[in-house]
Amino acid sequence: MTHFFAILYAISTIGFIVACLPQVIQVLKTKNVEGISLQTYDMWFIMQVMSMPYIYQSGDVLWIAANLVWSAYYLIMVILIQHYRYPRYIRAIVDKVVKLLRLVPAHAQSH
Repeated sequence: MTHFFAILYAISTIGFIVACLPQVIQVLKTKNVEGISLQTYDMWFIMQVMSMPYIYQSGDVLWIAANLVWSAYYLIMVILIQHYRYPRYIRAIVDKVVKLLRLVPAHAQSH
């Protein structure tokens, strides 16, 4: 019976990760992370990492593997969110404003 639950856990973990892949694919395709909370993924990643010592000491290879896969997913999402935080057009506008401000003499900016 224990093997049945282990198999069920492995299937559900794989299913959860497969269900998360469309999010990663969408971010990579659209390069848009609007509406995705960085703080949520940060906290999920931190909580997953905090659970690692307990899970590792359990010696349960399946549980350890699931923890590592979830940690990798959360880390990937954090990196993607930070990388694509601002849409490209906003980045382009900010770059142009900065270039314009650099052309304005320092004494003219203070008035």
